[in-house]
Amino acid sequence: MAAILSILLFLAPQFDLVIRNGTVVDGSGGKARRADVGIKDGRIVRIGSLKRAYAREVIDASGLIIAPGFDRNTVADRATYAAPHQFPVGIPYVIVNGVVVVRDGKHTGARPGHALSSRTLQP
Repeated sequence: MAAILSILLFLAPQFDLVIRNGTVVDGSGGKARRADVGIKDGRIVRIGSLKRAYAREVIDASGLIIAPGFDRNTVADRATYAAPHQFPVGIPYVIVNGVVVVRDGKHTGARPGHALSSRTLQP
């Protein structure tokens, strides 16, 4: 029984989402590097080689950059003057401070960042 339990725990997904084979540009000023990104409970918990990791969902990012940003060919802003608080379309995932804020184009309810003001940006 203990052996079966240890096998089940070993096979349990370590991550909710793994983005594999991408080129990570993390904004730290360091060089871009080939790596995988592991996300658990809406947070980035590991960046590196995750070839043997189990995940509920895997995204193959071969030939793609993993970084904050968007694909300008698929993003559209739906906000108007009459309805300014509309989410754009074409942005499936947004990660702020390591927390998934938008998943599959829908807001998760997480608010890990803070608003910037002109005073914040001045030296």
